[in-house]
Amino acid sequence: MGEAGSRRPEDHDPQPVEPFAQAYYRYSQELEQAWAPPEMQQQGMEAYGRFVEAQQDVEQPDYEERVRRAWLGYVQVVQKALSAPHIQAQAPGAYRSYLQAIQQAWQELDLTKVDPSTLSVINQSIAAAVWLAAAAAGYADNLSPPIANSV
Repeated sequence: MGEAGSRRPEDHDPQPVEPFAQAYYRYSQELEQAWAPPEMQQQGMEAYGRFVEAQQDVEQPDYEERVRRAWLGYVQVVQKALSAPHIQAQAPGAYRSYLQAIQQAWQELDLTKVDPSTLSVINQSIAAAVWLAAAAAGYADNLSPPIANSV
């Protein structure tokens, strides 16, 4: 196995992922106003808590269905928050800015510093942005739940 494949996740260089993380952070900040009302914050935290809780007991026979239902509940809350007209007006521009930022990040990436754990972190930030964009567009419920123990 090559040098990049033999490094442990805790050994990866965080610098290559920084532009991707910053792009996601800026994108999510542009849509953050959706969460401004305290009731939206509360609903979001509760729905996400139910989703996390549903993932805990993997051995239950209805595990996948419980996770799916909890995920859809969370998605509904997020899509509701992101459906506000002022958010909808700025979502496409925010998404284009995000895509431009990650395009630039890929162009500047030093491939000699991209080990599997680095690529995994980049993947997670892009997946989070995809989900946020789908939620803003109203179809995140068509995406699979991000279950931690799925492959």
